[in-house]
Amino acid sequence: MRIDELREQHLMPRSVSTVVEFSFVRTTEEYDQVLALRHTAYRHAGKVDERLNPEDMGEIYDTRSRIVIGKYHGRVIASAGLVFNEYHDRMEIEESIDWPKELPRRDEMVEVIRNCTHPSYRGSDVLMAMFRFIAITVLQAGRRYVAIGSSPDLIPLYTRIGMRDVNLDYYHRKLGGKLHKVLLGDIPQTMTGANIGPIFWNAIWSETTSYMMSTDLIKVSGIDVARMNLYRLFKPVSLLLQSRMRRPRQKR
Repeated sequence: MRIDELREQHLMPRSVSTVVEFSFVRTTEEYDQVLALRHTAYRHAGKVDERLNPEDMGEIYDTRSRIVIGKYHGRVIASAGLVFNEYHDRMEIEESIDWPKELPRRDEMVEVIRNCTHPSYRGSDVLMAMFRFIAITVLQAGRRYVAIGSSPDLIPLYTRIGMRDVNLDYYHRKLGGKLHKVLLGDIPQTMTGANIGPIFWNAIWSETTSYMMSTDLIKVSGIDVARMNLYRLFKPVSLLLQSRMRRPRQKR
């Protein structure tokens, strides 16, 4: 039974990431599904004009992006574009604001654009699973940071999982002129718990960090090891909270 069917019966499972397969767009059919997903997600959020079609969701930055997709039973339910800018390239964010010199250079970052999940899967763990996939991809490419523009309602979520609000605001002309805020993620710091609390580190990043360490994607110091060992003492609490969150959500 699909999640939207369960939703109609007033049950919403929150853990589906173990059956979602993440990869990159390789075919025109997959790209068409991405455009359809963007259209559905942004219409649901009131970010695009009602008169626009899925074909209008294409973006010039798609031509130099690695587009992440998460598939559930062959259907794309999550996606994000990863733009690997070089030093001389202009980021999409820079269409609206200047990039401060004190922040990381373009060639040190990956800009995450058109990050979206299907409305039927909101409230599940799909978004966090996609972020884990993105973090691994970014480090494998030899970059350290991610930059993302977010609507204000998602700022609390992003900051809890390790991203930093850098106090840059702009109005996204391509997404209904909505206010967006720029967040920056330092992946090695987040993976080692330097900028995140123990509960969310265990829930979101602990297993990913172990994988990164085993494959030499990140180097850790003695202080990092001590911090992570301390954080792991909180794992039972984190698991308890996760088990409660994974219970199907009943309609009230």
